[in-house]
Amino acid sequence: MSYQNKNKRQNGLSVRLCYDVIENVLEEYMSNGGVVSVCKKGCSACCNLHVSLLTPVVFYISEMIEESFSKSQVYFIKKKLLLRTKVSEKYGDDIYRAPCVFLGKKSGQFLIYDFRPGACRRFVSGNVDICNQFAGSPPQDNRLLLSVAEFTEILSVAVYKNGLFMDSHEMNRSLFMAL
Repeated sequence: MSYQNKNKRQNGLSVRLCYDVIENVLEEYMSNGGVVSVCKKGCSACCNLHVSLLTPVVFYISEMIEESFSKSQVYFIKKKLLLRTKVSEKYGDDIYRAPCVFLGKKSGQFLIYDFRPGACRRFVSGNVDICNQFAGSPPQDNRLLLSVAEFTEILSVAVYKNGLFMDSHEMNRSLFMAL
């Protein structure tokens, strides 16, 4: 599966637009009293969960990784992705809990923060204890999830109308294959 240059550009624009919508919905949600976020730089409680990526996001993130990291760094990222793929296959996608391969071991910061997946963008917690109680996956507000789901559906239709393929993929496996 490869995109032509035009499709890569359109794909990147679509994914960035999707990310902007997620962040705008989240910002509006928080400013209207939805939650006062306790999340801060270096917090990584939610970075141990299963993450699924839509096909356009797989290609976007893999392209950004190749642009942002050296060839040797990409090589080691691929090795980590392959190891994590084996872990997720062993335990099942929704069951395993392991630190994200993009989580800096020393800093606790996300190495691909600027182009992180949409799922990682929408996590927000108003209470550290609740976040820890739910293993980094605090209950999410249904209004927020619905707004993001609506835009994802619009993106799906646009992708389909452009003759491209869109499905949901386990992050580690799909990024390993795309890189």
